Amino acid sequence: MKTIYQKMVLTLTLLFSFILVNAQDTTYNKSKEMKKVLIVGLLKSNIPAVSEIRVKNVELFSATNLEEVKSAFAKSNNHIDIVITGAGIDLEARLEIVRYIFTTSNETSVHMKDRATGPEGFLPFINDVLKGLLGKN
Repeated sequence: MKTIYQKMVLTLTLLFSFILVNAQDTTYNKSKEMKKVLIVGLLKSNIPAVSEIRVKNVELFSATNLEEVKSAFAKSNNHIDIVITGAGIDLEARLEIVRYIFTTSNETSVHMKDRATGPEGFLPFINDVLKGLLGKN
């Protein structure tokens, strides 16, 4: 019974996230200024280099844990536009990271990758999120 409940909660969470992403403000597309993007992954080696990101005009930050997320926010004067998290980080740790982001910034959007596509799906997920938010700039 507990697993069914967990699956329902996860499904509703993903559905709600999908609705929020699709209802998102499109001002990202209108601005040509460089966007600050924080990629959070389990390992630094899973976080792609700027050259692998198809969308241009982004300043890339990376982190593997909450302390590094805090450091990235501090380096950017608490102004990160987009955060993309991988699925390898423990769920509780990801939730702590998301809680920190939302209490630190009212302007940052957070996008969480699914576990099903594995580490090899991280780069395509990152590129798809950025392309959806920023277009081909």
